[in-house]
Amino acid sequence: MLALVGFTLLPLGLLGVYSALQASAVAGLAFRSFVLSLIGTGLTLPFYGGEAFGLHAMGQEAIRQHSVALVSLANVVRSGPGLVMILVGLLLLAIGAVMVAIAAWRSGRYPKWSGIPFALGFGLYIPQFLGTQPIRVAHGLLVAAGCLWVAAGLWQHRHNEGGEIEDAGSSPSGPFA
Repeated sequence: MLALVGFTLLPLGLLGVYSALQASAVAGLAFRSFVLSLIGTGLTLPFYGGEAFGLHAMGQEAIRQHSVALVSLANVVRSGPGLVMILVGLLLLAIGAVMVAIAAWRSGRYPKWSGIPFALGFGLYIPQFLGTQPIRVAHGLLVAAGCLWVAAGLWQHRHNEGGEIEDAGSSPSGPFA
């Protein structure tokens, strides 16, 4: 369930990264990373929805019917087109995260290393599914740390030395202007 919330909020954070970098030399890279990540999120969320809600409903029905036969349907939810969708989605998210790390590194506006944990976390999303529970928890902490470091960079960039919020510009620009 936490993944559903995280993947839902991820595009908003990446929109913030793009917005902060749109007047820089890496604006195109930041925009492409946003678009790839948005598509990746769209392909990833249906699988997590099936896991969170579909498997829960099947488990409840198996308990109600006192039948373990329904539990075998979990493989149907976790395979086929849904599995292909999540793998493609996570691959696009990993590529987008690497692009965010490159944009942060090249922009000169953020600490060079700020995007690395973010890129590592999303780059390791598919392999972590093969790990044990402690590895998966450690991976979740890496993803959280990466997201928080990028968010902290955005927050810090938004404030100047005097502690006041910088004017983002009186005339909006970008794809949503």
